[in-house]
This record gives sequence, structure tokens and C-alpha cells, in this order.
Amino acid sequence: MKNAACAVIVALALMPAIGAADQGQSKAKEKKTTQSKPEGKAKEKGAPGSPGSSGVAGPGACTPDTTAPVIQSVSASPNALWPPNHRMAPVAISANVTDNCTAATWAVTSISSDEPVNGTGDGDTEPDWSIVSAHAVSLRSERAGSGDGRVYTVTITAKDAANNTSTATTTVTVPHNR
Repeated sequence: MKNAACAVIVALALMPAIGAADQGQSKAKEKKTTQSKPEGKAKEKGAPGSPGSSGVAGPGACTPDTTAPVIQSVSASPNALWPPNHRMAPVAISANVTDNCTAATWAVTSISSDEPVNGTGDGDTEPDWSIVSAHAVSLRSERAGSGDGRVYTVTITAKDAANNTSTATTTVTVPHNR
């Protein structure tokens, strides 16, 4: 009996559209038949925006996954280094990252500074930064004596299971004066 019901449903889905003059069906019969939606318009259960959606699409809705992870926030602790004693200081990086399909991972991928590594009045010590781990860096607490303070920019990259990526930055300052 199930096979016969499936065959009727498949046959109805494969039938060409019937013109308005040929319909001759009552409104009650029309409600019982299933009409296929145009390709690309059907929403899969669990897809964002569908009834009952939690905002994370189901496994079928993510094939292929072409959406990059979203970095909601990124921060550094501490976000200011003092005193400017030319010593390396540990800094923890935190991020809130979400993805539409899978769990996303993230890591610090680069560090830059608005002052040169060996500028005037900064102690001429190097390197001025290093990536210690995926979520930790070490920054030199120094700035040019003649400048307005140093700003380190820490970049993170988030990646999902389909290798889609996104980046965001946070800053750590070494103020000229406190």
C-alpha cells in the first residue's frame, strides 16, 4: 500500500502543469494535491528563515557550504601595555565566532604595528611580537619616545569545515603617557 501511495505522489509531481481551462477540479481537490515549487525556492526544514528554524541550517542545507564564519567579536586582554619597559608581555585573544553549518575554529594569524620594529627611541630590541598559540600572543611593551604611542593590530582568521574563512582584528596599545 505504501508503494502505491508513493507512486501516486511521484506521478503527481512529474505531471506537467494543467492549464486553467483544463483544471475542472474543485477547490477541495486542489488543496489535497501537492504542487512543486520552482527550483531554488523551496526551503529545507531547518534552513534559516524557515518555520521552526534555530538559525543554524540542517545538514542538507549546507551542501555546498559557501558561507564564511561570522566573527561576532574579537578582543585582547590586556588591551593596553604599561609601563613601556621593553619587556615582552603575554596577551590573551578572545573571539566569538559562529557558522551557519558547522563549528568554526579560529586562530591568530598575524600581528602588525604602527611603529617600526627598530625605530628611534624604542630601545632597538626585537622581535616586538610573537604568536604564542592559536589564542595568545606576546607583545613588546615599548613605543617611540617621540611618537604618540604604539598600536599593535592582531588579526584572527576563522575557518569552517568547508574551508570558508573570515578575518577580524583587535588592537593593543602602548600609550605614550599614562
